[in-house]
Amino acid sequence: MQPRSYGVGVASIFVPPSALSSPLMTDVDVLVFGLGALGSTYAYILQAGKQVRSVSVVARSNAEVVQAKGLTLRSEKFGVHEGVRFDAVYPNCEEAAKSGLSFSYVICANKAILDSNPSLEDMLRPVVGPDAVLVLIQNGIGQEDALREAFPTTTIIASTVWTGARTVDVGVVEVFTPTDSLVLGVHWSSDISRARQQSQIDILASILTKSNASVTVKEDVQPDRCVKAIWNSAWNTLTALTQLRTRDWIATSPGAREVARGIFIEGVRVAKGKGIAIPDDTLETLMIKYTTLEGFSSMLTDSLNEKPMEIEAILGTIMREGNRLGLPVPTLKIIYTLLKAMEWKHAHPDEARLAMIG
Repeated sequence: MQPRSYGVGVASIFVPPSALSSPLMTDVDVLVFGLGALGSTYAYILQAGKQVRSVSVVARSNAEVVQAKGLTLRSEKFGVHEGVRFDAVYPNCEEAAKSGLSFSYVICANKAILDSNPSLEDMLRPVVGPDAVLVLIQNGIGQEDALREAFPTTTIIASTVWTGARTVDVGVVEVFTPTDSLVLGVHWSSDISRARQQSQIDILASILTKSNASVTVKEDVQPDRCVKAIWNSAWNTLTALTQLRTRDWIATSPGAREVARGIFIEGVRVAKGKGIAIPDDTLETLMIKYTTLEGFSSMLTDSLNEKPMEIEAILGTIMREGNRLGLPVPTLKIIYTLLKAMEWKHAHPDEARLAMIG
């Protein structure tokens, strides 16, 4: 099956007949879980697009600011908007559940911390009703497995997002890429009818497209997700570890570029070992992007702010798959180990200080 391109500016835009029925669109209530950079961007797109009945957000750390002042979004494509208001702002899913709304789509745009406590599935449980669809707009891979186990009859839509955005202040988000790019694909389940899963992703894609987002739907999104995961395994991790932007890191020594290349090589090796059909030119394509892309990685932001980092979803899953397949991933292991040490230091400042003194 060919990808369905819904994005604005694409020559052939396909909107399925099932997505054109107005009740399906006007009866849709969306909840965005996580109002960081990406969550804010897609919450704004949905709110401004006015294609759904309501857009609510769970903004755990910035709920008070967003409630009081609204969201500020700056984007080359979408413009500058201050005081963006959502239909409801909640500090957690328990409060969102008290609204009595039956959310059609729960968009998970929170940081992908696979070993978080409480777990993502436990945090989402109050708002995942029998008709809800879970949509993952996150970095990394591996999040869908625990969600599938927790919600066996819930459609899960995974994604690859190349929309670059960062939080510049509480409630202020900047989209630093010229445009947005979202590739969606169902995490198929034999426990749910295929027609139902297809209809649910088609409706979501239509809503986003009519809201001026660039969206592509693919039958199998795993190759795209794998390429993005390989990309993040170098871009996010090395910026976080060095606390330097990529262009500055590359300029520090001739070996910097080779370290990144080594990470990409190991990621490609694991993908091919799993039989995932990534493009043959993935390595060279990622190296070109690595040396030219501007921006501020999300993990670098977390590193500078001494917050938990998406180490497991971005790096750990690939490393563990390499180990399971018996493939050499020495660079991944080194970077993973160093990042875990950095994260421990952030979480235990007193112990780390004593270790330095003693």
